[in-house]
Amino acid sequence: KFILKNSNLIHCTSESEEKNIKILDKKIKTKIISHGLDGTDYKKNKIQNKKFRKMLFFSRIHKKKGLLEIINAWAILRPKNWQLDIIGPPGDNTVDDIKKLIIEKKLTKKIFIKEPVFENFKKKELFKKYDISILFSKNENFGYSILESLKHSIPVITTNNTPWNKIKKYDAGWYINYKFQDLVEILNHVFKITNIELLKKSKNAYRLSKEYKWKKIIPEYIKMYKNLN
Repeated sequence: KFILKNSNLIHCTSESEEKNIKILDKKIKTKIISHGLDGTDYKKNKIQNKKFRKMLFFSRIHKKKGLLEIINAWAILRPKNWQLDIIGPPGDNTVDDIKKLIIEKKLTKKIFIKEPVFENFKKKELFKKYDISILFSKNENFGYSILESLKHSIPVITTNNTPWNKIKKYDAGWYINYKFQDLVEILNHVFKITNIELLKKSKNAYRLSKEYKWKKIIPEYIKMYKNLN
């Protein structure tokens, strides 16, 4: 707290992060600049999975990521032609709870937990297989997994607890309230999505990701450091 209050400037990656810092002291100077991401990407020009679709959760497997809520929503809707893959390293003991819930809800043929993937070239091949990405988080600082999805033309379902309101602005997915009923309603819509709407959102996802190339963001960092006093 002492260090934050006596800093010349605090760099924030999102409005929510800035808001939390201002709670300490409204006089603290802040500057919002997002992170960037270069590397592999994939521009989708056609829908590959027309009859059977795949949804991806690609993040740490942790209670705050909303996986239990996603599985419960899936159990209510029971889409016939959809599969959910959960891919990521464990962040707490939620993995065991998820496995039990999948069995309890009789979703073992629809929802799968897979080994985490870290290498960029493997990620690219992985992301190309999916139609929609989901991160129903209670809170999130920046959310690199969201940006990685967008870079591979995957529309994202996420919550207003993440700093990704541009998803709504760009029509690159669904930016929803952190409420279970909202999740059910959006998933119900997504499970009925047309090829035309999906391709449109996929192209918008890729377009939004271009805003986070380092060559666009680095000048903001340089300007921020030069203006320090």
